[in-house]
Amino acid sequence: MKVISIILLCLVLISCSREETYFFKATVDDVYEGSYLVIVDEDDRDITSMDLLSISTDKDFNIGDRVIIEFDGVVMESYPGQINLISIELEE
Repeated sequence: MKVISIILLCLVLISCSREETYFFKATVDDVYEGSYLVIVDEDDRDITSMDLLSISTDKDFNIGDRVIIEFDGVVMESYPGQINLISIELEE
């Protein structure tokens, strides 16, 4: 019985530790010191529920750059919205 309880506990802990991440594409619209304003692609707005997001990163991008953004799914409902950024890369 103890072994089964330990196995079940391990399975629960493992399943709870998996974090889902989400990806969307956007275009850099404005550049600020340490952050960017991006326009979310129309096809991806159902993921973010926003058309405009403020992204903080130390990477360098230019206005008009197409980017792929990974985040944890949390969108702060300010305007422009803000997210918990995991990664951001130039779209190739």
